[in-house]
Amino acid sequence: MMMQSKRRVVTAVTLAMCFAFFTVFFTKIHPIVLFDTDSWYYAYYHRHAWPIWHFWNPTRVFPEVFMPAVSQFSAHVIYPVTGDYFFSLTIGYAVSVSAAVTLLTWMVMRHFQREGSSPLESVGITLLFLICHFLILRSEDNFNRYMLLTENTCTHFYYVIPNLLNCTLVLWVADDPELRRFFSKGYSMRKAFFLLLAYFCAFSNLWASMIGGIYAGVALLIALIATKKDKKSWLRDTLKENSGLLLLLALWALAQLFEFNGRRAAQIKNLNFSETVQTTLAAAKPVLFSVSHTFRWMAAILLVGGIGITLWKKRWNETASVLWALIAVPFTAIYLLLSCAVCAPGYITRPDTFYGLFFFGMLILLVLFRQIIRHLPRIRIVVPLLLVILAFECNTADVTYRNSMYFNLPAQTCYKVDNDILRQLQGAVEAGKKKTVLYVPQFDVEKNWPLATYANKRIPLHLYKMGLLERNIKVKEIIPTKDKNEEFHID
Repeated sequence: MMMQSKRRVVTAVTLAMCFAFFTVFFTKIHPIVLFDTDSWYYAYYHRHAWPIWHFWNPTRVFPEVFMPAVSQFSAHVIYPVTGDYFFSLTIGYAVSVSAAVTLLTWMVMRHFQREGSSPLESVGITLLFLICHFLILRSEDNFNRYMLLTENTCTHFYYVIPNLLNCTLVLWVADDPELRRFFSKGYSMRKAFFLLLAYFCAFSNLWASMIGGIYAGVALLIALIATKKDKKSWLRDTLKENSGLLLLLALWALAQLFEFNGRRAAQIKNLNFSETVQTTLAAAKPVLFSVSHTFRWMAAILLVGGIGITLWKKRWNETASVLWALIAVPFTAIYLLLSCAVCAPGYITRPDTFYGLFFFGMLILLVLFRQIIRHLPRIRIVVPLLLVILAFECNTADVTYRNSMYFNLPAQTCYKVDNDILRQLQGAVEAGKKKTVLYVPQFDVEKNWPLATYANKRIPLHLYKMGLLERNIKVKEIIPTKDKNEEFHID
């Protein structure tokens, strides 16, 4: 009873600190700021909460219903308290991403506690997992990437959160036999929430749903091989015992079918596939070389030490989760290569695209780390010191990590431009104008991305729907001008 109480306290404190840190990170250190044209649009966009055949984004159900919901909550609940609309959106977005990170953190701790780790051991393992998000790509003195980095505001909902939720789903079903036997007799709220999560994970994003789909396929394959018997019913019995995995696999396969028949996919069916595969491979090489030396040394030590101790102690039964993660790694790499070759080779360079590969690889390293501290108890005394050293190694002398904004624009600059856009449109509405022009900074990119010249309907409609304009106003033209660059110090 005392041990259970201690576990709950340690878990609660760790999760509270995790949530607080990432909320501060995404509101103050590297804020999630509404800025680019897509984010203005998808913050108020509405779609049906089911896959739509021949749609532009047929299966991106989760991001396209969740982001507008968070945006409207921020506009109508947080904004009246803060008095700053765009910072209110930042708070809502930061809390959403932080909640997803904290949920995955809880599942990682729970996974290792269920495999016999003490509460403090599971904290150490989980901290290593979180630190490696920032350590793995830290290879220069400034503007490094990290595993939660993405392109802009809306891709936090399209990529980052779905990645985290799919990893959470994998660990949840891996540790819960009841969920694996999903269609067995009996109803529980766990099954209801599992179905809800499985649905939104499958219909979220191509590379995020890959995590749950590949895990389900690998775990089902392992179960079929492990339980093969001479009796005729072995296949039926195994599938029945793993019906939850079948559900995940079926949802993922359905998502692939919808994506393949979407309007976006129709535009890329005539590409030269062999050529794009080579281009994708070429694009992936610099990513491998950008992995930090510190992370490489750490991974090598964990691999050699963890495998060596497991062989020495003959404790392969303690590394069951390594098996499915190990098999999932090559399948994930192949899927990444082929899907990026079809969509766009540059996608393979993005952390929010190859997060699944990072997750499966990290799970292997974490299990081996657990083996070392479990079977060499004296090592535990230096674990806190090593974790602190690795944490400080993430920092640099300059601005350490990139902002999730195009051109790595500072968050404060984006806030100033956003508020200037708001003032221009509010001023036009208050003056009784029915039409106006909107002046924005000039970017030397086609159509002035990220503040595109075709956003003349999106921006005023966004502000009107969120209650910041008394009426919708027609923007005849968005005019990029260098005067705005000088005003906001944009190069």
